Amino acid sequence: MLNVELDRECNFSANSVKLSAMANFMEIKKFFSRHAVLLLLLGTAVLLLLFYQKLAPTGFEAETPKIPIAGKTIIIGVTTLDSSGKVVKRFQIYGTVSEATREKFVIRRPNGKNYTLPPFYSNVCPAAPGEYRLRSTGEVVVNPDYTTTWDVHEPFPADFR
Repeated sequence: MLNVELDRECNFSANSVKLSAMANFMEIKKFFSRHAVLLLLLGTAVLLLLFYQKLAPTGFEAETPKIPIAGKTIIIGVTTLDSSGKVVKRFQIYGTVSEATREKFVIRRPNGKNYTLPPFYSNVCPAAPGEYRLRSTGEVVVNPDYTTTWDVHEPFPADFR
C-alpha cells in the first residue's frame, strides 16, 4: 500500500501516483505485446548461443580421443574437391598413429615421414580384418586397426569472391 502525504503546494495525491503507475504498466504491456515475437526470438537466440557455447566444440582441440588409437595402424583416404564439388585428386596413405591428443593425431608413415590430421576421432572407424590395397600406390596393408576418410574442399576461385 502506498502512503503519500497531501501537500497543498503540489496538490499531490495517492490517486495520481496510482494512475501514473497504471499508465506506466499499460505502456510496458503495450510495448511487450507489440514486440512479443521479436522479444521471443531474441530470447531464444540468447539461450541457443549460451547452449551452443557450453556444448559446441571450440575448435579442433575440442574432441578428446575416445578410442585408444596410439600405436595402431590406420589407413587414411583423402579426396580433394574443387569449388564446384568435382574430384580433383584422391590418395590413400597408411601408417602407425604415433601421437593422439586433443590438438591432433600424427601418423608415422613407413617412409618415416609424419602425416598430421585434425583430432576428429569420431571420423575414425575400426577396420574389418583383411587385405587393403591402396589404389594410389598399389601397397597392400594387412589387418589395419582403423580407417578414416577425409574430403578436402578447395577454396572458391578469386573471381567468385
